[in-house]
Amino acid sequence: YTKIFAFGDHINLKREGTALTQEDFTSDGTNDLTGALRTVREEVEKCKEKYVRVFIIADGAHDHGPPHPESEICKMRAPEGKTVSVFVMGLGPAFPVQNSIDIRSNLHNGNANIPFLFWAQCDEDIVGQLSAIGEVLESSLIKMKLSIEGFHVPGLEKRSELHLGEWLYFEEAPEELPQLCLSLDDGEAVTLNVKSEPATLGHLLKDLFRQWNSILIQQHRRKSIVPHSTFDLMESIYTYYMRELKSSLPTSNDIKSRMGRKHVRAYEMEFRTLMNQSKKVISIEGQYHDELELAESILRSTVTNRKYDTRNLKLRGHNQDEYEEDMKEFKKLYEQIKPKIMTLDAPSPDDCCRVTITSTLQDLQDPNIHLMFNENKYEFLKCFTMTGIPVYVPVRDASQINPWTLVIKHILVTPFTILSQLVIEESANVNKGNLGEDKDVILQQDNEKTRFNAIVPIVPASAAEVLKPLVKSNVYAMLATFCILKNPHIIDFNAHLAALSCVWMKTVREYPKSNRPEFASERLRNIEATADIYMDRPSVKHYIEALISNPQQALMTESIDEFDGKTLHCDSLIKPTFFLYLMEREVLSTTNNYNFKAYAV
Repeated sequence: YTKIFAFGDHINLKREGTALTQEDFTSDGTNDLTGALRTVREEVEKCKEKYVRVFIIADGAHDHGPPHPESEICKMRAPEGKTVSVFVMGLGPAFPVQNSIDIRSNLHNGNANIPFLFWAQCDEDIVGQLSAIGEVLESSLIKMKLSIEGFHVPGLEKRSELHLGEWLYFEEAPEELPQLCLSLDDGEAVTLNVKSEPATLGHLLKDLFRQWNSILIQQHRRKSIVPHSTFDLMESIYTYYMRELKSSLPTSNDIKSRMGRKHVRAYEMEFRTLMNQSKKVISIEGQYHDELELAESILRSTVTNRKYDTRNLKLRGHNQDEYEEDMKEFKKLYEQIKPKIMTLDAPSPDDCCRVTITSTLQDLQDPNIHLMFNENKYEFLKCFTMTGIPVYVPVRDASQINPWTLVIKHILVTPFTILSQLVIEESANVNKGNLGEDKDVILQQDNEKTRFNAIVPIVPASAAEVLKPLVKSNVYAMLATFCILKNPHIIDFNAHLAALSCVWMKTVREYPKSNRPEFASERLRNIEATADIYMDRPSVKHYIEALISNPQQALMTESIDEFDGKTLHCDSLIKPTFFLYLMEREVLSTTNNYNFKAYAV
């Protein structure tokens, strides 16, 4: 059975049951959090059940006067012979995280993998956090016993009891262990058929080390023994497996090799973050500036549910859910045209990034492309090869809002005529402190013209027709937006076409047709082939039709008249000039009366 209490001026037993209502979250007067915690403690102590689960949902406010909540928290202990599982869900951005950690540390003796905190910072998060509690709830109900003892954390006492999902550490090698038997509560023991498998860094970081950290933090909060030698053991285990992983990596630059190196960097960062934050929580008091910083450390350094990782709380624009839907559609499109992609000629060296010797088409033809599709949004953005024209574009608020206002300072030339986003990302990994204010990198320190911070993606003319469905997808638009505007949170469907237009304009102005070098001619051919993909987009077709039939309106910053229910926007004269150039064979005869001139390119 479950007792539901609500607290305000008084602590009220609402009913027995498991369903919460909106009225349960409203109260008048003051908030007596101390009384609520006292009720929790007393109910746990007098409860006759062997397994007890405690759910505390509160915003953490206490304005009922003394005594204060800390006086009750320090009295909390799991009664002898009872397994108490504690679930604390904080409401609102001001929830006191310290209280959550102390309540969980003092009262909880159940599954070590239950998070310290479930945090709904706004109303929209409440259902998601309750669902997250539900996902880990079942693991708290099952308690097992092994025939031999092991360590929940090396350095503490040995135990034979464990919950579903917990890990035990044995000092002996697997082949030296006696036969393992498992019993559920007081039931009959079952002999286990144990198979030894090598651990992976992913398992160590995501599961084992986080369990150890969770218990160490709990020990620290209880003012019990904290075996600091555990950190040394974690360091030596990590070092061994990292050395094994690095020695197994190939030196090529295909997708599988790049993903392997990416995982190495991710593991290195995750381990250092885990160790630094755990030591900070355990060893140093009062080092956190506010509750949000402490929460971020706790959420990232102990067992957590990814749904409430603090980084994900900040996502706006093109969020993870939208990305997953778009990626499903992208994969469907890819599978439909994959046979045609595989029949395309392999990219020539001229189509590849001059540094990584890879290209977008090469990635799409790679048999391990599915590894990339399975990555999360940010890893996919960082690792997928987007080859194109490297440019230096100062980061400005105006161009973030309207990409037609992009200002290109310079375009890289031979030998760096084609580069990829990977070059920027790799440089950022190596030279974290040396990136320019525009997140730019420089390829030759003595040549300022090799500085760039953006890639304008291009599609070779030979592959444009086949790749057209992918280029017009949301995922490709996201990739292009990231390459050009440096913003991973949004999709701007104008960014790619606007950037192509700006590069085209700068190229035809800097290299007149009369003495144009071959690399500039090749650049223009690539721009035209890529831009042609977008010419049947409805918004582009409407604009071109208006440009032909009613140029006075089409050339206004915003037209007075409406076309198909919408006004037209001429964000920059580059836009109509580029569009007319692309359509010149169809429109020149129609536009003579309006004094239009096509560039002689």
